[in-house]
Amino acid sequence: MIKKVILIVCYNITFFFCCGPLFFTPLSSVWAHEPIKPVVVTTTKPMAIIAKSALGDNATVEFILPPGQSPHDAVITVSVLNKIAAADMVLWIGPSFEVRVAKHLLSIPKEKLLTGMEFIYQTESQNEQNIGSNNEIDPHIWLSPKIARRIASALQEALNMPERDIFTEKQFIAVANLLESAKDQYFISHHDSISYFVDAFSLQPPFTLRNGMGGKRGARSQLNLRSQALQFNARCVLVEPQQGYKDASRVAGDLQLPLVKFDVQAMGRDLKNINYAD
Repeated sequence: MIKKVILIVCYNITFFFCCGPLFFTPLSSVWAHEPIKPVVVTTTKPMAIIAKSALGDNATVEFILPPGQSPHDAVITVSVLNKIAAADMVLWIGPSFEVRVAKHLLSIPKEKLLTGMEFIYQTESQNEQNIGSNNEIDPHIWLSPKIARRIASALQEALNMPERDIFTEKQFIAVANLLESAKDQYFISHHDSISYFVDAFSLQPPFTLRNGMGGKRGARSQLNLRSQALQFNARCVLVEPQQGYKDASRVAGDLQLPLVKFDVQAMGRDLKNINYAD
C-alpha cells in the first residue's frame, strides 16, 4: 500500500513538472500581459457617450444615473458611491445640473474629476456662454459639438490616451446637410434643452414650454408661446421620451401640430453601439 502511494505521488509530481507548464504557462502569460483598462464613471448617459467615443476600447466607461431619471433630482446610493470611489476618472456636468449629487462628487480628489460646465468657458465665441433662458447658462452641454470635443480631449489627456476626434468636420457637414431644409422652420420644444444644438447648426431658436431645469412657465409665457407659434407658423412640438407629455399634448392639440420625439439622452440606444456622431 505504501509503495503504491509513493508511486502515485511520484507520478503526480512528475506529471506536474513535466506537463503542468502546458496548462498553466499560457494562462499566466495571458494574465501577465493583459492590460488593465482605466475605469471612467460618468453621471449621465450622454456624458458616457462622449467618454466612450473619446476612449474607445482603451477604457471601461459606465454611467450611474438611469437615462429616464432627471439628473436634477437624482440620489446617489452606497453602491454608486463605491463605484465612484473605485473609478480612475469621474465625469459630470456640474453642480447646477446634478444638484442632489454635487456634494458627493465635489468631495472626491480634483485630479480624478472632470466638470463639463467648466469647458464652456474655453469657447472662442462669447455667445455660446449665454445660451439659455433668462441669460442662464444652459447645462445641456453634450449637445454642443464644440464643448463635447473639448471634454473628449481633456479625458484623453488625463488618461494619457491617443488623440481622436469624436466629431470630425466631415461628420459635422453631414449632419448640417441633413438639417438644411429645417433651417428656416420654427418649432416648439417641450423642454429648453437644445439651445447648443440649435446654435451649432444655425437653426431657428425654439419656443419652449418649460425652462432648462424642466420647470413650468407661467400663464403669460404660455399665452405668448401660442401667439408666437401661430405668428411664425411653427411646424411641430418636440418632446423628450422621459418628459411628461400632458402640457405638450395640450399645446399640440390647440395648435393642431404633431408631436415629434427628440431623444436628447439617447435612451433608445445601447452605449456599446453608439458614438457621439450618431
